[in-house]
Amino acid sequence: MINFSINAFELYTAVYNLSKFNSGKSAIPILDDFLFEVTGNSLRVTCTDLVSYVTAELYVTESNTDIKASFIGPKALLKTLKIIGKQIVTIEHNDKCMYIKTKDGEVHKILTEIDPNEFPIQEFSADTDECAEAIVLPINGDIVKMYGLFTRPKELIRLYQSSLMLHVWQDRVDVTSCDGNRLITTKHDIENPVIQGRFNQHKEHKEHIDAPVKIMLSHKDLSKVLWGKDSDSITADIVLDARQKIAKLVRFTRNGYTYTFRSFDCKPPNFTAVIPLSNDKRLRIENPAEFITTIKKALISSSLMGGVDLMCSTTKVVLTSEDIDLGTEFGKELPYRYEGDDIEIGFNGKYLAILMGVQNDPIDMELSTPTRAMVMRFNNTTLLLMPLMKQ
Repeated sequence: MINFSINAFELYTAVYNLSKFNSGKSAIPILDDFLFEVTGNSLRVTCTDLVSYVTAELYVTESNTDIKASFIGPKALLKTLKIIGKQIVTIEHNDKCMYIKTKDGEVHKILTEIDPNEFPIQEFSADTDECAEAIVLPINGDIVKMYGLFTRPKELIRLYQSSLMLHVWQDRVDVTSCDGNRLITTKHDIENPVIQGRFNQHKEHKEHIDAPVKIMLSHKDLSKVLWGKDSDSITADIVLDARQKIAKLVRFTRNGYTYTFRSFDCKPPNFTAVIPLSNDKRLRIENPAEFITTIKKALISSSLMGGVDLMCSTTKVVLTSEDIDLGTEFGKELPYRYEGDDIEIGFNGKYLAILMGVQNDPIDMELSTPTRAMVMRFNNTTLLLMPLMKQ
């Protein structure tokens, strides 16, 4: 039997925030549940979707110790706690029922049916010896929002296309997102990022280990945690696999909640190998914001594919689009400087506008041939966009 007292509003806030990770429509019924664990004067509330799990710890009084209880979904509990408001309540769990008692003598009953020992959090457990020292990961709300523009969570083909990928080196962390057509990667130099657990058994030969630790996290789950204009990087504990090359778990605490993410154990493509290094043509975009406006106008007269064409020569640069079915065309000469042989190349206009929106300062588009990727570089960031093939 579980028995404790708690502020109803605090419990409501915790369950409401955790319910963001709980869709309530899972094909596995237990994933719609929350797990309550009471230890002394601490209540831990946990939910999971098997890819990540989130916990909140709350202060309770008059509690039993080392007791677990599970209940079905957050909807009934949230509805009940909202009615009760800001007051201390006593919660009892006996057999398959949860009772919430107020000081006014009201008793609210919620049915529960799931055995708490079946709650699937054991898959996230790991030996403490495996856990590395905390390191700073250069991801925050702004990074997650921007890199999310380069993922395709609704059209998942490969795991990496909906993930944020991090490669942790001894002196930097590379952050990458790619959906198969677009790519963004940034190199972040940070202080003391070395994952000590990876080198514990290689202390004498540490300098010979030059491969990074790979972390692949769900962008959808990260965006639930890191959002808005939060500019602080997170400090996370990394749990490594036996090979010491791939992260199994990433755990960090934010705003009183502990988030544990499973790192996808799959091998992403070698993105460094697909970034062209010999693009010898340069198109200087002096005003990216103005260029974005022109692209949006061109998209109005474009086909369903959203294609726009750039015709570049040393004498003029023209942006065009057309829709053969509707008989519409668009064309505008741009006051930009171009260096190199004449070229005509097509891009997805929406994707091109997104790339231009990443940087406000003047930037160079590096081109090669109509079938090779366009590259833009600024600071430590590299952007890549594949062209549309001509019919």
